[in-house]
Amino acid sequence: MEVLQHLRGPIPTTMREVSALSQLNLDEDVPSIQGANFPILLQSNTDTNFSDITAFKSAFARSAEDARVYSHLNTLLEQGQEYAIMLYTWRSISRALPFIRSSDQPNRIKIYEKTKEILEPHCLKLKQFMFFQDAAIRRFVEEVKRLAHKDQKNFFVNQAYLVTLGKMIKMFALLDEMKNMKASMKNDYSNYKRAAQFLQVNDPDSHDVSIFLAKQKIIRDTLKESLIAIDGYEDLLIEIIHNSAQMYENKVYILPEEKHTHVIVIAFSLYLLDSGRIVDGKQVGVCLNKIAKRLNIGKLDRILKECEVVNLFGDMSVEPFSYVRQTASFDPSKWPECNSAKVSGQGVILTHMARFQEEYTSLTSDLAWHTNTTSIRLNERSAKENQELYDLALRGLQYLSGWSVQVLDTFSWKLAHCASGFTNHECPKDAENYEKATRYNYNSEERFAMIEIISMIKSVQTQLLRLEACYSEAIGRSVYRELQSIVVGQLSAPLLKAQKKKERIMLARLILAIQATCADQCCDLSQLWYREFFLEMTNGACIQFPIEMSLPWIFTDHILESEHPGYTEYLLYMLDLYNDAADCALNRFRRRFLYEEIEAEANLVFDQLVYKLSDKIFRHYKRYASSILLDKRFRAEAQRTASWREPYPPPNRYTAALLRQRNIQLLGRSVDINRLICQRMTKAIYKSIEVAISRFHSSDITGIIYSTITLDHELISFRVKASNLKNSYSLPLTIDCRPNSSNMKVVYRLA
Repeated sequence: MEVLQHLRGPIPTTMREVSALSQLNLDEDVPSIQGANFPILLQSNTDTNFSDITAFKSAFARSAEDARVYSHLNTLLEQGQEYAIMLYTWRSISRALPFIRSSDQPNRIKIYEKTKEILEPHCLKLKQFMFFQDAAIRRFVEEVKRLAHKDQKNFFVNQAYLVTLGKMIKMFALLDEMKNMKASMKNDYSNYKRAAQFLQVNDPDSHDVSIFLAKQKIIRDTLKESLIAIDGYEDLLIEIIHNSAQMYENKVYILPEEKHTHVIVIAFSLYLLDSGRIVDGKQVGVCLNKIAKRLNIGKLDRILKECEVVNLFGDMSVEPFSYVRQTASFDPSKWPECNSAKVSGQGVILTHMARFQEEYTSLTSDLAWHTNTTSIRLNERSAKENQELYDLALRGLQYLSGWSVQVLDTFSWKLAHCASGFTNHECPKDAENYEKATRYNYNSEERFAMIEIISMIKSVQTQLLRLEACYSEAIGRSVYRELQSIVVGQLSAPLLKAQKKKERIMLARLILAIQATCADQCCDLSQLWYREFFLEMTNGACIQFPIEMSLPWIFTDHILESEHPGYTEYLLYMLDLYNDAADCALNRFRRRFLYEEIEAEANLVFDQLVYKLSDKIFRHYKRYASSILLDKRFRAEAQRTASWREPYPPPNRYTAALLRQRNIQLLGRSVDINRLICQRMTKAIYKSIEVAISRFHSSDITGIIYSTITLDHELISFRVKASNLKNSYSLPLTIDCRPNSSNMKVVYRLA
């Protein structure tokens, strides 16, 4: 057997070579109107999760100790993410199992055995989840106790530590909400427990798991009770709240998830902080109203009003201020913004469109200029040019972040505020909740705005990824130069020598983080497809929602039905949402059934797209041929006397970019949409001519004028289509009128 040799090489060289492969010219010279899809994707990761801390241990032992804590907490965060995925993607299994109707049922033993066999692996995961949340709470409480100790108050808690603790708090909030939401999970465990008891299987943890699953808010309550027992825990929580508020206000985030994390940390920390209670007639514990000045509640009130709804996971959304309302010392007068009737501007996407369009125009023009400059460059860039590319890449990430945040903010807002008969008169009373949140919750202007922003995100992503190799080198050189100027200019020589290797590692992580963010996460809009939360709400009545409720198809169909000429080229960007969702199902959730559902819907949507688009194009060219045949004097007279204004349809409306696409990337497949549409158009012309000739055969001699005009119309329409569709469209046509013994018969040949 041949043994493959693992070739090793420097990361910059490898990335340049892979980038060169992705830039091979395999396509024709056509406009780029689809999302970025590369057959080869390189992801390099040098993050060791601080496992190499001992190699850099110095006199500052506290830094090494903190790094070990980061490593452990990051491991817990990764495990918590896996359990969140498990809970979110949980589908009821017991509904598909046979039901025991009576104790006299002859095959009940076999049914119970099979039920236990099927459900046992899944219920074991629930038991492990219970153990995990208990261990995670204990570990978090230990860290709070250590940092709140009086001996530790002489040391400051660095920002990285506060951010990591904030992520832990967000993880507890997420797991608690998802456990409360999943009723199917509890039903499955009840069925498993019933079968295990019937078969007399001894499980000492079964009762604890049942209580854990049945009790609402058990994770947050357990965490809060554990924190209250710590003396001085409120100081650390206040510091975490201030850090998250500062990062939110200064926009120290790139991904929408990071922004929403800051808001959830603020709200959930306030819930954990409030421990006021009456003991023996005396007020004990921490009361939010008494520490209002330390918290700066006015600023927190404004933040929670600005981000009134946050995306928790997938299609799950939560109102952060609801945590504050649940506190024992909640005083509405302290929170005027959140308790006001004023509508938050979070879900109003139309007010941001002018700014987004201006940002997109300036960014794409700068990217195009640098692309042209790079293609003809022969020498190395100067330090100034590297800094310009660094600034441009950073600006691109900031713009992408702002656009993506607004799309998901609008999406989350709509999910939390479903349509009703008062907001949309077309919304039926018996519509599904998910249908109210998607199909009837966006008016025409909002749909066009969402379509345009999604297209802007995908377009800029494609341009940035094409220049990734050039940007990587420029960013590396620029960051290195800035870093060296700081180190050499501000730090002493011994410190420079001690920190040299460590700074290089931080530099590499920064560069790779920028690349990974630019390439994938900042443009990931997969959440627009997922609907597990709303499927759970149907309680098994709906296995999967139809495509009429799916946002990717809603936006695609809106472009087709509106026939807006400026949005036709955005059609393929909407299909890229399925690529995002499929990538999330495979690489993040790792659930095959989700990918198969996405694939099935994408296939159906693409078939509908080709069918509708072919029909639109066919009708468009029929109207164009009719405009040519229309008598010019009649048109002029109608426009003069009847104020009739019917402009000539543009002949290249669909062919300017859309029909020139021959390699559309959809779920790993390359599709020639030009060829598919031409096949349907050919069949449509055959059918149209057959109908015209059949009508002539069934009429008398007076129908020859109508038939001649009809065939002339078809011939002109065909010639215009053939000239615009170029080599993909070939339909030689010969029409001949031959006298017969009884009547005139039309003979035609289509080849």
